[in-house]
Amino acid sequence: MADITNEQLIEKANAMMKLAAEAAKEVEPERAKENADKLLAMGRELERMGEEMQAQHKARANIARVHVVLTPDQRKRIFEKHGIQMETLAIDDNAGAVNQSMPSMRPQQIEALAMKEAEGRKHGAEAERLMRAELDRAMEDIEAQGNADLSAQLEQLKKDPNFAGGLLHKK
Repeated sequence: MADITNEQLIEKANAMMKLAAEAAKEVEPERAKENADKLLAMGRELERMGEEMQAQHKARANIARVHVVLTPDQRKRIFEKHGIQMETLAIDDNAGAVNQSMPSMRPQQIEALAMKEAEGRKHGAEAERLMRAELDRAMEDIEAQGNADLSAQLEQLKKDPNFAGGLLHKK
């Protein structure tokens, strides 16, 4: 498969923005649903293209990862401080420096990196929780409007595992 280019991503994004502008003016419910479905499909395609482009970049840049198994004491301290369960730490190793220095790396250095990763995960989980609460509130507002067509469209979207970034289907 050919490499994904920035131009292709921009072209797809521009097409989505054009359709979104048209969709915003649509008043007929059936056409609005068609536009929403098209935008959803285009968004998934754009996401797939972005992920593929990222993978291509990593492959070209020879980006590797080093996985470090944390000690039981490190895992315990990380959990006590951040409430995050971590068994391993994955470290990007672009130039191979981490791999080469691993034999002389001190456990405190690994733990510091793991603490930073755990803190990021904790903040990410909190942001996701807040986004979910806001999404739930917005869906309740839509359902409270009493518009049967809108409620039916929302129910269809809720079944889609990719709707709202998959937030509704995360456990």
